[in-house]
Amino acid sequence: MADFLSTREFHFIHFQDWKGNGFVALQRCRTLGLPGNPVVTTTVHGGTEREMECRGSFPAGTLDHLITCHAERWSVQHAHLAILPASDVKAWDQEQGWEFPDTRVTLPLFGSENEANTAWARWLQELQDLRSMHVTRPTSKGAPPAVTVCMAHHNHGAYLAEALASLAAQTFADFTVIIVDDGSTDADSLATFHTLESQYRHRGWQFIRSTNRGASGARNHAAGLAETTHLVFMDSDNVARPEMLEVLSNAIHRAGADALSCHFLLFEGDALPANPSWFAEYHAVGPCLEAGFLTNVFGDTNFIIRAEVFQKLGGFREIPGFSLEDWEFLGRLVHSGHDLDVVPQSLFYYRHLPHSFSRRGAFHTNHLRVIRPMLKTSPPWVRRALLGWFGIEGPGGESKLLQEKIAQLSDRVKRLEQERVDDRARLQAAKEKAFRLGEKLRTQQVKASNFGQKLRRLFFPGE
Repeated sequence: MADFLSTREFHFIHFQDWKGNGFVALQRCRTLGLPGNPVVTTTVHGGTEREMECRGSFPAGTLDHLITCHAERWSVQHAHLAILPASDVKAWDQEQGWEFPDTRVTLPLFGSENEANTAWARWLQELQDLRSMHVTRPTSKGAPPAVTVCMAHHNHGAYLAEALASLAAQTFADFTVIIVDDGSTDADSLATFHTLESQYRHRGWQFIRSTNRGASGARNHAAGLAETTHLVFMDSDNVARPEMLEVLSNAIHRAGADALSCHFLLFEGDALPANPSWFAEYHAVGPCLEAGFLTNVFGDTNFIIRAEVFQKLGGFREIPGFSLEDWEFLGRLVHSGHDLDVVPQSLFYYRHLPHSFSRRGAFHTNHLRVIRPMLKTSPPWVRRALLGWFGIEGPGGESKLLQEKIAQLSDRVKRLEQERVDDRARLQAAKEKAFRLGEKLRTQQVKASNFGQKLRRLFFPGE
């Protein structure tokens, strides 16, 4: 839907909140814009949450359910105008923590036909005025911001040249790069770092050597040296698409957000193929804390952020062995009330390394570090309830309920397989018995035939 809307001009685009069907389109509208600068409206029904309450059932509590409900609320909050079918819908939604745009109108979708026709006729007359106000409203002032790309490097010499070459090929010119070698020990990586320093010296890119503090420490070091108002973080084993920095800079300027993450494509291999192929695409959801409690829906390390916000939050957590620092930082950003949004476009290639540091860490310990900010502000009994819920629905493998279901189904399969073996044995025994009875029947038929011939010769000797 969002891709289709980006290829044609419309004056008005209308969605319902149900299932968040305008979610990605609104993300695109806010960060990238849509042709014709359309007015986007959303009709508010209360979404899945209200439906389940009316049905008298509790929320499903699954990851998909949480994301769907977030998409419904977000689609209302960021529409240019919200249409409410009745005043009680707004009251209910506000009780549930829904936020509304500044412009909203109540139009009855139910009731007498005359009431509905009158209200909608009045509303349709006002649409052109709304369109005129929207088209002439002031846009973001000034030029998109210059950015500093902050990159940590540790023994990734095999990938570093490709990462920096992708930055040198950017369609955006107003950026610089600070790369911090985090105490590399591999001789080839150190030699590559030195060679690349000479290669990019004319661009003014900074190559900093540091003792080993971990990726978080190296990123913080680079951010501390930056002089631009905005920072972009990038891993040294990833590859930026040529438009990455231009899109991120323009998008954060347009949206006015504190930080933006984006979609990305995953690939495997030592080098990006000439015709890139990938096995998955990651779609960040955005500031959905309830889903972010279970898994990283916020985005990857490759994000853009206002430098003052990054410093205010204290940067990345520098904890030995911690491998979920992007998830933790973006979760902390959202939890502290800052504005995170998503550019719904894949802007870089993520190299999937089976033995990367992020896959070697102690997942249980690291995940507790991620959700700690959310737990600290809750009473003990709420923390216990949240952790209990997390133990059922959280990542790190299938949920316990699913594992139990799988075990039950596996036991049933084994029972059915055994019953099938037993049935086959019984069938074989029945076949053998039928064969024996058939042989016996044929023997009896032969004896009966012979006896009949004897009787004919006895009573009819002349025949």
